[in-house]
Amino acid sequence: MSFIHRRFIACLLILTSFFALPSEAAEVSGDLPADLPTKFSMDLPADFPTDRPLTLDDFSDEQLSLLSEAERTALEQGVYYVRNMIPSIKGEWLPEFPKYFKPFLADPRNLSFSFGLRFHDDVLGKTMSTASFGNEFPILKWNDVWTEGSELQLGIGAGAWSVFDLNPSDDGDIVELINTDYYIGMPFTYTLGNIAYRFRLYHVSTHIGDEYIIANPTFERLNPSHEAADFFASWHPDDSLRLYGGLGRFLSTDSSFRQHPFYIEYGAEWRMFGRKLPYFKLLEQPFFAFHVRHMEDLHWQYDGTFRLGSEWSPIKRPNSYKMRVYLEYHDGFSVEGQFSKQKSKYMGLGISFGY
Repeated sequence: MSFIHRRFIACLLILTSFFALPSEAAEVSGDLPADLPTKFSMDLPADFPTDRPLTLDDFSDEQLSLLSEAERTALEQGVYYVRNMIPSIKGEWLPEFPKYFKPFLADPRNLSFSFGLRFHDDVLGKTMSTASFGNEFPILKWNDVWTEGSELQLGIGAGAWSVFDLNPSDDGDIVELINTDYYIGMPFTYTLGNIAYRFRLYHVSTHIGDEYIIANPTFERLNPSHEAADFFASWHPDDSLRLYGGLGRFLSTDSSFRQHPFYIEYGAEWRMFGRKLPYFKLLEQPFFAFHVRHMEDLHWQYDGTFRLGSEWSPIKRPNSYKMRVYLEYHDGFSVEGQFSKQKSKYMGLGISFGY
């Protein structure tokens, strides 16, 4: 296990214990009609005197207007005592996915389940197929961190992207696996209003397919695996438009495939002309998105991907999983592991399932 891997695990354990600290919720003893501190989300301090009953003065005018007759009577009579603290987490375990920091729609390395066809790839071949498996899982969330209405969330993500040659040179093969990239990452997201931020630590490991190595015996195997960190900001001016950008840095690269450390990425997503499909209980939303990358290792040259298509989601849960069908155009450099320093253009057609 490498030093970077150990740091990943240590950070996860420390942050999990941090989120699981006891809160200052309280339990009320006695045969009373309701737990008022819980009902009104009262944040009673740990040293609240157990020999002093709660009174009407401990509640706001709005809270008093919501009291039942039995609750008001108990407070007036001075029999509502706080006896002991309830251990509970300050955050929320296994929350829903953040509304405003979903995977980038046109990023060739977004986390989703997908299948696609790629045509006229300058690096890999005339007709290719692609497949990916990936998702991001929220683990812990805090509400109202630093300011009211904000959310701070810790998650973990994993995925794999593979590309296959549908016209291999070896007549004995129907398809030939060329490359697979594996990813694991730990994102921290902070959301306030229509702006969201993400800091991420991640590892990418890349592997050349056995069939490709057998068919190309003189091919020199290198190791472009790396660990990196990045920081992104995402802005939703409205529900139809998203703008984002960020800066990243490679923390560790293999000696056989050295890379200059810095990169920047940015992009936009525009959803338009949405309509409901009542018979299928779905919301249909056409979209256009682009994702651009500039890497120091590639002398900051342009590397962009464009996608045009449509997505479908449940009418009652528009922010849940979506199915997408899209056309794709890529111009810049290959996104496949060891081939990533070679110029590449291609057209594609894909279908994906994810956020």
